[in-house]
Amino acid sequence: MKFASLMLGTCLALMASMARAEVIVDGDFSGWSFGSYGVGGSAAAVVEPAAGNPGARLRVTTATLPTDTAYATAIKTDFATNAPLAGARFTLTLGVLSGGGAFGDGQTIAFLVEQNGAVYALPVGSTSVQPRFAALPFSGTLTAGTFSRVAGSGPAQPVLDGSVATRVGFAAGNSGSLTSTQYYDNFGLQIVSPRAAAVALTEPAAAIPTLSGGALVLLSALLALAGMGWQRRQAGALRRRDTTSRHS
Repeated sequence: MKFASLMLGTCLALMASMARAEVIVDGDFSGWSFGSYGVGGSAAAVVEPAAGNPGARLRVTTATLPTDTAYATAIKTDFATNAPLAGARFTLTLGVLSGGGAFGDGQTIAFLVEQNGAVYALPVGSTSVQPRFAALPFSGTLTAGTFSRVAGSGPAQPVLDGSVATRVGFAAGNSGSLTSTQYYDNFGLQIVSPRAAAVALTEPAAAIPTLSGGALVLLSALLALAGMGWQRRQAGALRRRDTTSRHS
């Protein structure tokens, strides 16, 4: 029974964690909108149908003088969520390839959220120079105060309590880097709520969450396997005792 209880707790913890995670993967950029922001200079994002890793890729070109800052933006318009996001951990993954003449830190990446036409940016790191496509992860925590509004009108920071529909994306740009081109592919985003992380890392709570039909089937199968193992151990113990009795 101890083994069965452990299996039950582990299954419930994992399923509760999975139920509260948002995962987005996109490699063709067909459902996106593009724009730019900055001070001086220019930035543009253009979808190229081939030469990606594989398939389509997104070309971002910036032109910035020493006093300029320019970012191209890409928002995934075919996805929106009303899940509470405050305090959630996220990992943004991008396939990155540097264009000819790239140098230094490559392009700076920002994670974007869009609400009611307003776009908010959270800087998450730089790409460096990548001579071939490389999958680069950028991680952080969703906190309203760490975002800045970079386009549109509305509150100075996004609302992350789930009361406003939120879209996501990323920006790539430069400051004082003359002309710079980078290519992007295989956008991936995972957002895990604080509650999901807590459930996954602590012992099962007393309250058992409601499970879907598929989850119940999986749980029943695991418990059946655990019960069969317990029955085999019991039968083996009985046979050993019977053998010992005959030889006494």
